[in-house]
Amino acid sequence: MSSEPKLRLLRPESFHTAEAPPQPEAFRRHGDGDGHGPYDDGMQQRVAALEGFASDAKEKLTRIETKLEHLEKEVSTTKWWVAGSTVTIVLTMIAAVLGTGVAIQQMTVATFQAAGAQASPPQPAQPPIIINVPGAPAAAPVAPSATTAPAAKTP
Repeated sequence: MSSEPKLRLLRPESFHTAEAPPQPEAFRRHGDGDGHGPYDDGMQQRVAALEGFASDAKEKLTRIETKLEHLEKEVSTTKWWVAGSTVTIVLTMIAAVLGTGVAIQQMTVATFQAAGAQASPPQPAQPPIIINVPGAPAAAPVAPSATTAPAAKTP
């Protein structure tokens, strides 16, 4: 492995070169001597054309921004309308599915109840159950005692 660093620091003195790059003849000439720097003869026309283009571009950008703001409001309103419609549709579908499920359940219960009623004819009333209970055993006769008078016989 090399001990040499992979990144090299650039020092300001390394930016200077001994000689400037060559420039075209038009840039080496000076203008009319009124303090404007070196430029070629068609520079003023090009700058004027660029300034006109910048002014037109500024007006067009202003119109585009206005249209975008309008579209943003419109899209925002449309977005909420679409979201509300979607929620409404989903809730309607859930209600329809649940309603159909309840209806099917009720029809199934009614069908089984009707089938049960038809499967067995009505039963006649069952006669009452009578249970005969034998009476208490008779007591053995008791002999009359001497202190008691015999009972009178009634004809």
